[in-house]
Amino acid sequence: MPVLSTPLPADLLNAEPTLGTAAPWRLSIAFMNMPPPQEPIDLTLEVRQLVQELFRDANCVTRPERAMIVKFITGNRHNPCPAYGHLASIKLSSHLRNYTQFDNTNIQLFEEEHFEMNFLTGQWRRVKKHRRVE
Repeated sequence: MPVLSTPLPADLLNAEPTLGTAAPWRLSIAFMNMPPPQEPIDLTLEVRQLVQELFRDANCVTRPERAMIVKFITGNRHNPCPAYGHLASIKLSSHLRNYTQFDNTNIQLFEEEHFEMNFLTGQWRRVKKHRRVE
């Protein structure tokens, strides 16, 4: 059972995501009616291992979102929805976890892992987010 390094404030756990210019948008909206890509992508061994590690525990990502992530990692910086800005976030996984706080109380949280892409700079990162089970 993982132990939290810092206690999570209640206002942070119950916060609703806001839409703004700096907030990453969710790509599944853009990919709802898109067919899967037909062109093959050549992957190096390093990229193939990175992609396998990214999707090992992924239980929320769709095929078109997987294709978008792989294309982004291999260098394709085409933004499918430029009207939403240059930041995009794809939810990779969501798991229910039990955490022990400093005062030895247990809480249940949804642990979500997101893949964030910056189409402007070409950088990406994996972000873990926690939210309280209601």
